[in-house]
Amino acid sequence: MQLDHGFRYDPTNFVKYDVSSEGALVRTHVFGRPNSGDRAAIRAGFIEIIVDQIDSLAAPPDLLIRLFDLGTEDALKWILTGLNSAGCLSYWDPWRVLELVGPIDHPTAKEIVLRQLPMILRAQDVSGGWGEHSLKVLRALVNHGLYEVLQELPPLPLDWEIVRSFRAPEGDLWSLCWDGASFWTCDRAANQAASFSPHGAEERRLELPFEGARGLGMWGSSLALTIDSPNMIVKLDPASGKIEQDVPIDFVLDPTAACEIDGFIWIGDACTRALWKINPDDPTDRERAMLSGPSPSAITPAGKSVWHIDCCAPGVYRSNAKGRLLEWGDKPFGASTAGLAWDGRRLWALDGRNRRVCQIKRRATQAPSKR
Repeated sequence: MQLDHGFRYDPTNFVKYDVSSEGALVRTHVFGRPNSGDRAAIRAGFIEIIVDQIDSLAAPPDLLIRLFDLGTEDALKWILTGLNSAGCLSYWDPWRVLELVGPIDHPTAKEIVLRQLPMILRAQDVSGGWGEHSLKVLRALVNHGLYEVLQELPPLPLDWEIVRSFRAPEGDLWSLCWDGASFWTCDRAANQAASFSPHGAEERRLELPFEGARGLGMWGSSLALTIDSPNMIVKLDPASGKIEQDVPIDFVLDPTAACEIDGFIWIGDACTRALWKINPDDPTDRERAMLSGPSPSAITPAGKSVWHIDCCAPGVYRSNAKGRLLEWGDKPFGASTAGLAWDGRRLWALDGRNRRVCQIKRRATQAPSKR
């Protein structure tokens, strides 16, 4: 694999000075140069992890670890075969994959890390680190001889350019959808759905019939509202806000924004990293499916394909009907990327923190990445 770009941000300052337990672990276990306060920081982080595990009753053993128990070389080959060019493997947590293969001195393990480099580079934050993933990232890069190589390469450019933008409505906004003439978003603070024109003029607001809105999408010409407690998808008349249909989804533990595609409701489960396709007239008629990113948090149709924002991986992904990766890029506004919408010709993204909607397109210098 040819390496064309390196870090977007210099990781040196993170490695030397980050005061979190993650920074302390990197200095101690990856570079062997701990600072004076690192031992105490690591101990504090350890205690926090133990408390969290007690509170959550601990998760069952990871299935990926079980794969390695059955044979390291076979497990590595299976992972490499399954990874797409975005560094994702079905619904598996890509960071867990990196954590497992990073310390392994094996040519296939290095190939896996190389395959995950596009994800790694896009997930770096302005501090030069990777937040809670810093140890696993830097351990993998150092172990496989990539850390210094990446420092010498030109920084990876951003994937998207903003063609035009306008102010979004007031509120705590999450999700974005297009009804053929207007955009819709969900204001979670006001418990309302807001409609606005392609130029940003707010058109109307609907009081939502339930609290706990998780997102908004399209269901034919109606709105698809996802709520929790109880977990449900509600079909709303966009003119009156009246309930046209409701579909219980108690099998979806942590529902995300949903939309209707070819008569089925598509919805992600952020807890189990599942995508469900549900017959709204018979919820027992459902199928668990996969997209090209592991954990879709908002899904928007785009012709015969779908775009989604991912909860687990650091990007937005376009997949065909069978879940195959067609195109992807970084989240245009990082963690503030709150929704995507396709108007039939253009891709739009909602910047929740800065309350703006932007038409985005891939930069000319960056060719689409396909598997």
